[in-house]
Amino acid sequence: MIKKTVTVTQTVEVEVDESLLNASFMRDFSSYMFDLDFNGHIEHLAQLAARGLIQSKDEFVEGYGNISDMGISVRVAGAETEIDGSC
Repeated sequence: MIKKTVTVTQTVEVEVDESLLNASFMRDFSSYMFDLDFNGHIEHLAQLAARGLIQSKDEFVEGYGNISDMGISVRVAGAETEIDGSC
């Protein structure tokens, strides 16, 4: 049996309309989901996209609704892999 460790680093571009993802939205989001500041939302959305949980611009995302209605777009812009050890 061979065991390898592979590191995958993804780059995700996140765009938001800050007039929609504003302080009022973040307060409401925190009341029924969990507490995030603006950068926390950006990171959360990027994590969802990196895991394949956001795949289209018209995706429904829990806590945000239809992301295009919220002025949100995400795009996995690339990935790099590195494998430890030689074959």
